[in-house]
Amino acid sequence: MVIIVTIIWTQEKIQIETDKLIAEYTPKLKNLKTFEDLEIFLSELEKHDLCLVGKRNTLMVFNFSEIYYPPNRVRYAYDNGRQVGKSFISNLYKVLEIG
Repeated sequence: MVIIVTIIWTQEKIQIETDKLIAEYTPKLKNLKTFEDLEIFLSELEKHDLCLVGKRNTLMVFNFSEIYYPPNRVRYAYDNGRQVGKSFISNLYKVLEIG
């Protein structure tokens, strides 16, 4: 005998799970110190289909590149193709959030 179980995810359940993941990863965003930490963090977010977005404009952020002087700084691009940003890695949580 074979029993097939179908799990139906409602929009509310999906939102609850997403909120849990955001709550889990937000402290990790605040604790980033180096570019290597950032790369690991971004790969973890990608596994859960999450990304970083701007706090002011809610545009997705991608294409992080390291700025070597001063150290531990990054440059990133927004997905509208026109805007870019720079920040110290330790201050990313002030301008970006998980979305």
